[in-house]
Amino acid sequence: MSDRHAGYVVTLDQDMPSEYAQKIIDAIQMLKGVVSVKPIIGNVELQLMRERVHSELKRKILDAISTTSCIGN
Repeated sequence: MSDRHAGYVVTLDQDMPSEYAQKIIDAIQMLKGVVSVKPIIGNVELQLMRERVHSELKRKILDAISTTSCIGN
């Protein structure tokens, strides 16, 4: 069985101002399968878990809204 990737850490070659970093964040966000792109502060595993939970809850809420609105039509 092959390894499963939970996420990736991107290291910049130098510190950059947030206005320039935002362009890189936006580009990475457009890649398929990317849930979020944020600077990681603290525990990497905890940050990944939080982002996955947030993404799953968002998907479930949108699915529930979509199902509810279809029933009413």
